[in-house]
Amino acid sequence: MTDEAMAETTPSVSRRAVVRRLGSGGLLAAAAAIAPAATRVGAQEALSEEDGTAIADRIVGRFNANDLEGLGKLIAPDAPIHLPWPIPGSGADYLLGIYRLSKICVPDSTISIGDLLIAEDRIVALATVRGTQTGILLGVPATGAPIEVSAIFVARVADGKVAELWGQVDAVAVALQLTNAGDSVASLLGTLLQPPASQATPAAGAASLDDLVAVPGVVVAIDFGPDGSLVQYRSSIDITQEEIEQAAKAGPTLNALLAVAASRYNDISVLGWDPPSWVVYSGGDRWSAVLAGNHALIAETAKTDFNALAKALGVTE
Repeated sequence: MTDEAMAETTPSVSRRAVVRRLGSGGLLAAAAAIAPAATRVGAQEALSEEDGTAIADRIVGRFNANDLEGLGKLIAPDAPIHLPWPIPGSGADYLLGIYRLSKICVPDSTISIGDLLIAEDRIVALATVRGTQTGILLGVPATGAPIEVSAIFVARVADGKVAELWGQVDAVAVALQLTNAGDSVASLLGTLLQPPASQATPAAGAASLDDLVAVPGVVVAIDFGPDGSLVQYRSSIDITQEEIEQAAKAGPTLNALLAVAASRYNDISVLGWDPPSWVVYSGGDRWSAVLAGNHALIAETAKTDFNALAKALGVTE
């Protein structure tokens, strides 16, 4: 099917205002904040309003129609992607991977665009994402309730495709809706500062970090906060502070992703898989990574007694 034919069959972009060229100071300021000025060097010939609108129509239409193949064709294979996501990446495959994960949590999610601005080779969109939370989201179990979140996207276009993409969403509004916090500041602070159950500290009696690195084979032990902040760590090998902080930052995200995977698996299984309480990732012949509550560990696979380690973590019966 040609792009022209597909454009006719996909949903159109809904707007609260007409498309404008350089006509909104607010949108331009938001675009400048998200897309650094340095990336604008060597921009291609300015997009026409018609071409920019058509690209936006196609992207939104294919997202809303769950057309991953069609959506992927609109993204350059090496396009840098700048989204609030802890794992960096680029290109269509990376973006579609995030898309698939989001659909696990909110399978009926759709995007509608309120304001659209075409500026040089940029498309700036103020959008609303809507859907129903039927999977674990931000550590909150499925509620079956509708959610609605504002977002802003900036796309740099080259040769009719998205050559670079920036995006931000109103995460605070999502947290408020998931917890029914309304306008309560106290409830909001509780949501942001208290870790979800899947990210809670292991049961009382769990070993200290000193005890954990004392388990034969364990070389690094980390405590991380629910926001991915580094609380403390112990290491018996030479490892950079940056690597330690990256491991801490990945902890809550991995917990959340595993909780989603467990929820979906348990829909079809009687095993009652609960990975956030005890997970071991094999890193090959030499290394394994361990995630347990708010602990992240690195261990030498061949030298570690994982039964002893589980006991030290306090996650065994």
